[in-house]
Amino acid sequence: MAPTDIVDARTTLRIPVAEERVSVTPDQRVTGRVTVRTVTETTEQQVEQALASSNVDVKRIPVNRWVEPGSARPGIRVEGDVTIIPVLEKHVVVETRLLIKEEVHVTRSETSEIASIPVTLRAQKVLISREDVQVEIRTPPINAKD
Repeated sequence: MAPTDIVDARTTLRIPVAEERVSVTPDQRVTGRVTVRTVTETTEQQVEQALASSNVDVKRIPVNRWVEPGSARPGIRVEGDVTIIPVLEKHVVVETRLLIKEEVHVTRSETSEIASIPVTLRAQKVLISREDVQVEIRTPPINAKD
């Protein structure tokens, strides 16, 4: 059934509605040109200004002095125009001390007494005896050829 058809009262009647819409798109056209440029002009001028400079002389002075235990750490100090910066180094110090724990006193005394003790003594004697024995001495013959 088409929407414009007429039907009896029991049916619904539909009527179409139309609407127009506008769509605008801009059109770009070149109508002129603009050029922008900059020009830098220079001039010379003498300027006087006092310039200061500082020089630093650094000396390393060996001190090798112990800081007393319990005293404050030495800080940076200024003496005249010299700034003194202490350089610290930690050292482990092992100290050995002698402690007299006790004393042992030894007293020498001498006594003498006469004692009778049985002792076995041994002695050796040398006995020498001599007998006269006749000894015959033989000499081999001498050959002139040997």
